[in-house]
Amino acid sequence: MPGVHFDVTVRIEADPGRVWALLVDVETWPSWTPSMTSVKRTDGGPLAVGSAARIRQPRIGTMLWRVTELTEGQSFTWEARRPGVHVVASHVIEEAAPGQTQVVLSIEQGGLLGSALAYLTAALARRNVEMEAQGLKTRAESRTDPRPDSEV
Repeated sequence: MPGVHFDVTVRIEADPGRVWALLVDVETWPSWTPSMTSVKRTDGGPLAVGSAARIRQPRIGTMLWRVTELTEGQSFTWEARRPGVHVVASHVIEEAAPGQTQVVLSIEQGGLLGSALAYLTAALARRNVEMEAQGLKTRAESRTDPRPDSEV
């Protein structure tokens, strides 16, 4: 997909199970990243291939994101489309060291209009992904979780 592609990598002082649990609980994302106003799943159950969520973001609006790939405990990719715009976002985690997780968040924007728009919106998209990475890090490293026996 021609257009804009970039990755943001963050190292988190938490085990991969905790980070994964936060990452796939997509409806809670607005509580730890200001890049999202709301996330509402359109289906129930665990996040899986075919799962979808409506995500509202400041200055972007609402888009429907559908999971196209998922490897439990390791990664998921979802895609969103608007006329002429195709966006793919990937989320990959791996153990960096005992009790540490490396997360790579990537986004690629293309499509007939998306490739042109991507260059105009690249700074906003990068800022949003950086906020998501930092928010995930802060939340995963927090020990004030309301669910004491949860990995999250």
